[in-house]
Order: sequence, then structure tokens, then C-alpha cells
Amino acid sequence: MLEAGQVVVYIVSSTNPHKMTDQSSLLLRKQLAELNKNPVEGFSAGLIDDDDIHQWEVVVIGPQDTLFEGGFFKAYLTFPHDYPHRPPKMKFITEIWHPNGNWFHVVFLLT
Repeated sequence: MLEAGQVVVYIVSSTNPHKMTDQSSLLLRKQLAELNKNPVEGFSAGLIDDDDIHQWEVVVIGPQDTLFEGGFFKAYLTFPHDYPHRPPKMKFITEIWHPNGNWFHVVFLLT
């Protein structure tokens, strides 16, 4: 029992990689379940491998009134094991045409 004026301090360490991975996995499972329950228009996501929650395959549908309208653009999202403290990386697998006339694959660092 605490006496008057005493304070309890809980120290939470984020240096334990297993704890971060567990928290990250739990959060990602929750977010993927929410996306499946309440889909976002023009976007779908699923796991590349059912055994790895940190690797997602996504499809982005080109928005109306853009050069990409009607396109289906496949990408991979790779979440770090200390997610959400570090952002995922997104790499488009589908080649995307750039208005300067070149085809390229895009890699995004989501922040």
C-alpha cells in the first residue's frame, strides 16, 4: 500500500524487440481486420503470406479525373517490426507511367 506522497513509476522499455514485434503484430492484425470490415474506396489490402503480418499486398484503384483513372496498381507494404514507431515502406509492383514519358516503379516511405 502506498503512503501519502509516494509515487509509483512504471518503466516501459521499447528496446525489447520481441515485445515491439508482438505489439506491432497485434496492431497490424487489428488494422487489417478493420480494413476488411470497413473497406476504403479505391483500396484493398491483404497479406502476402498468412504467416507474416508485416508484409501486405495492396491494390490502389486510379482515382477519377486523373491520368490513372480506372487503373489497378498493385503494391507491397512492408511494416517494420517496431511499427508504428517507424513507418512502412510501400513499393508499387505495377509499372506506373510518369507524364515525362518514362515507366517506373515507385517506392514510398510513408511518414
